[in-house]
Amino acid sequence: MKVLYIQPFDRPWFDEPEKSAGRKKMYLSRAQFEVGLQIPEEHDVAYLDLNLSLKQGIGVEQGVKNIMSSFQPDAVFISFPSFTHGDQIFSILTAVREISPELKTVLGGSVIPLIQNAPLRWWEKKVSCVYDGYGKEIPELLAPGNNWPNPTENGGGGKIIIDDYSPEDFYSAGGRFDFKKYVSTCKTLGMSPMGIVEMTRGCPFTCDFCSLNSKRMLLQVRTVTTVLREIRFLLESGVNYIHIIDPTFGLPPKESDLLLRAMAEIYESFPQAKFEVLTRSE
Repeated sequence: MKVLYIQPFDRPWFDEPEKSAGRKKMYLSRAQFEVGLQIPEEHDVAYLDLNLSLKQGIGVEQGVKNIMSSFQPDAVFISFPSFTHGDQIFSILTAVREISPELKTVLGGSVIPLIQNAPLRWWEKKVSCVYDGYGKEIPELLAPGNNWPNPTENGGGGKIIIDDYSPEDFYSAGGRFDFKKYVSTCKTLGMSPMGIVEMTRGCPFTCDFCSLNSKRMLLQVRTVTTVLREIRFLLESGVNYIHIIDPTFGLPPKESDLLLRAMAEIYESFPQAKFEVLTRSE
């Protein structure tokens, strides 16, 4: 089976493409690599990153048409990262359906644990199935004979964080995607690719107003070794801007100290590197 993954623009500026086209930094979505790694190796994988299409002056409809014509997928996976992408997601779904009305289309992304199977009602006959956001159900969805059932009602919240892997496999979908060519293309188009590295996912607290509520997502911590290996791989691949995510700075103090000291050592080998940390802690 051929599986196409579509990543929407990383900013909700669909109605004002000239603003998005002027940006120089481009986030490398973790979702597309996380999904690619979990698609079983017997399937072919292709990516359409609409961030690059926008920079090339190619809109949603034409970008979808181009890759579907060349790759001819059997299924399309689309990332739904936030509510603000809703109009864009609808445009992608419409473009896919116009080209191939019977093609299986699947939505995943960080917003799915909050809304569960609502897209099946919102975009009737455009969405075949949804998964909980981080793709642990993907092997089952792509198993022979699967009838693409509706998702379970309780969501799932992405309770499995990918940690035990090599960054080479993670960023190449197990050797099926040319990551270095992807980075090179970003730079050729005048973009500065920014690697997204997770230290933790979720939160230990239960604040009702927050999507990171531990009842939905739990707190998952990646090993310092994996994080450091991934940072070094990105820098060696020409990604010099590293965006590190730890929403609640949930790492224990000892591991935090180890991580930061090791990052300082990495910086000595890659003085061109720039690091930023996203956290809600003071």
